[in-house]
Amino acid sequence: MVTILKNTSVSFNINGITYTRTTNENGSAKLNINLMAGEYIITAYNSVTGEMRSNNITVLSRFSENADLVKYYRNDSQYIIRVIGEDGNPVGAGEDVTFNINSVFYTRSTNESGYAKLNINLGPGDYIITAEYKTCMVSNDITVKPVLSASDLNMTYGDESKFTAHLLDVREILIRARLLTSTSTVFSK
Repeated sequence: MVTILKNTSVSFNINGITYTRTTNENGSAKLNINLMAGEYIITAYNSVTGEMRSNNITVLSRFSENADLVKYYRNDSQYIIRVIGEDGNPVGAGEDVTFNINSVFYTRSTNESGYAKLNINLGPGDYIITAEYKTCMVSNDITVKPVLSASDLNMTYGDESKFTAHLLDVREILIRARLLTSTSTVFSK
């Protein structure tokens, strides 16, 4: 015969923290899970019988379709993320998502398909972007590549060394130019 343990303390251990809850009249105890997306093991311990039971818990992300972004300076690539609601489906229009990049915060609203977008108008470099929606966060890397590149030129006066620079247009196509005008020249011995 099974005895239901009413009003009995049960300990739950998850993510290294132990919580104690009391069973109800049906012998059930509940623990709200407020953890970041990921996989966890929860262990319940019955203090009356000494019995222990472990289970796996998967906390799903509220974000999907987010990815690292590599773009060229001033092209129109955007960081795009899809927000998932309580029911496991994409949210509708009007849900606010907060983005943090380069220590600046931006708030954007989702469209009818649950997507939120942020234009990236930063100089060449590497950045981390964080998106936040209802206490859930996700981060990705953003790399902005330069459209103008060149290397230092070491030469002796009178030799026929040529300075070469490469310039890409917004479609990442090399622009071929015949004339490059320098506004500053440095000569050294």
